[in-house]
Amino acid sequence: MDQAHPTSNQLLSRWLNRAAVAGLLMGVVVGGLLFAQAAAQEHWLAALRWLGEGVAVLAAAIFAAAVLSALGRLLLMEPPTAHTLERQTERMVDELQSLQAALARPVVPTAAPPHAAPLAEADETSRALLARMAETLDDLREVVLLSDEQRQARRNQLERAQTQSLLEEVDQSIKDGHWSRASELLRMLQQGQGDDPAVRQIARRLAEARAATQRHTFSLVSREVENLMATADWDAALEKIRKFHQDFADCAEGKVLLERVEHERRLFGEQTVRQWYEQFKDESERKNWRRALGLAQKLLEKFSDHTKCEKVRAQLPLVQQNAEIEERQEQEQAIQLLIRTRRFDEAIEQAELLIRRFPLSPQAQTLDAMLPRLREMALQA
Repeated sequence: MDQAHPTSNQLLSRWLNRAAVAGLLMGVVVGGLLFAQAAAQEHWLAALRWLGEGVAVLAAAIFAAAVLSALGRLLLMEPPTAHTLERQTERMVDELQSLQAALARPVVPTAAPPHAAPLAEADETSRALLARMAETLDDLREVVLLSDEQRQARRNQLERAQTQSLLEEVDQSIKDGHWSRASELLRMLQQGQGDDPAVRQIARRLAEARAATQRHTFSLVSREVENLMATADWDAALEKIRKFHQDFADCAEGKVLLERVEHERRLFGEQTVRQWYEQFKDESERKNWRRALGLAQKLLEKFSDHTKCEKVRAQLPLVQQNAEIEERQEQEQAIQLLIRTRRFDEAIEQAELLIRRFPLSPQAQTLDAMLPRLREMALQA
């Protein structure tokens, strides 16, 4: 059975409903912006002005959406007469023009608002929205009065204009050397206008320009990537060769270099993980807890997904606790040395620092009890 194609009235009804939703959303966004600016005003007259404009924009959007939706339903219910539709669209245009005129009327200034620039921008946005709505309704009135053949001719004209716009974007992307963008735009053109001579011509131009640039670009990129690999800056090397491969996906040398960078980066990561993990184990066995903690933190930061990091995570609480004890003991010994050498002010400063960092530790309790005596000794000294 042949599949039924939508009639021109059904297509126009769908377009009207989509336009209604889009217009309503635009009105809500701009109206919300104006309401927010009104709330930010200190003077009530300025706030009232912007509140009124927000209500006007929102009302215009709701009115336009309602009428567009009603027109869409009318098209589905019965064949509309040109006179009826023209009268309704003229009424919408008149209403929007009235709202535009109301917003354009000068307002007596009260005082310079503290947010003059944002308010002016919101004012221009609201007027632009209403102007765009009126322009859209003018176009709608024109389309409604066209025959099916004339609508098809208009659709073809719009498609040609869109094709020309995309062709110009591809041309500019080629000039700017944005190869991935140019290829993406060309694919869009080929999907709808693949047989167009202009599309075939721009495709040949893109291929020729890319081929002419590819060799020189690869020479520069490969040299930079080799230098980055030599300094073990694997992330930067991978990012650079991936960008080249994205722009020149057909370059076999670029693909080989990309695979090499990815492979050597993985090997370097495995080697680094093994080295750091062995050092972590060694420092833990020697009870050099702070060194072990530093290595654990490096492993978890750089290679968090590696299997050996699971073992490190399991030991991390114990290592952190012992590293803290080790640090407190060293600070306590340093404070005792300062006291023995009668450097009481420095001893007090270090003691207060330890108490702030580790308030629940045994050293903090001991030093807190010693502080009054240390302050007396500092005064006597």
